[in-house]
Amino acid sequence: MMLRTTILFLLLVSCSNAFAQTQAPRLGIAHLTGDFYIYTTYNEYEGNRIPAHGMYLITGDGAVL
Repeated sequence: MMLRTTILFLLLVSCSNAFAQTQAPRLGIAHLTGDFYIYTTYNEYEGNRIPAHGMYLITGDGAVL
């Protein structure tokens, strides 16, 4: 019984991945220099994908936006 349940579970998981929709990433992070990083988020506006950029700095106390 346990073997059947395991096989059924693995079959369902593999089928769900086969029919999953691919989605464009909504966040991109790139190293700029030193402790500075650029991030890009994406959103839809009137059917077009629009990027928005920002920068953050990593310090010993945390991140500064």
